[in-house]
Amino acid sequence: MMSQQFDVMEILANHNLADLPLNARSEIVRLFHKCIFVYRNPDEKSRVTLSVPQNYSPRILTCDKTIPIIPTVLLQNAEKYSTPKSDIRVSIEPRDQFCVVTITNLSEGQQELDDSIFKRGVRASTDTDGSGNGLFVAQLVAKQHGTQIHVKSEILNSLSVRHTFEVIFEAIK
Repeated sequence: MMSQQFDVMEILANHNLADLPLNARSEIVRLFHKCIFVYRNPDEKSRVTLSVPQNYSPRILTCDKTIPIIPTVLLQNAEKYSTPKSDIRVSIEPRDQFCVVTITNLSEGQQELDDSIFKRGVRASTDTDGSGNGLFVAQLVAKQHGTQIHVKSEILNSLSVRHTFEVIFEAIK
């Protein structure tokens, strides 16, 4: 995952990387599964669950240099900002000719997120380290792939809020 950190820095320094052509057919389930496995702490039960319908393995057209930034950033943020020991759910499912990826986590407090978190340098929380560039770069890469990352927050009670990030990719045959 260190190489992904360098890719984030590289695209921050050179936005033209988000103009690279889509040159590969990638299995989005495999990509997210790999990122989940890498982030898993071998000494603990994984907090991240991946839900995919049986025998569903969609392919999407990608830029192999930049596409890993999306799952990397979304999973890192979910891990960093979620309530300790709470579940992080990743769901990949079909919707017509599209592949819908959602990442859901619980956070402490009542702060609702909006699209401003995708602007460069914007941070919704100052409780943890961060530059405010991860979601900005992930959104650049999403746009490169003909999609956008959307966020929705739902206040559950006075102590917690559920954040859901959604990305819809066009599946190819």
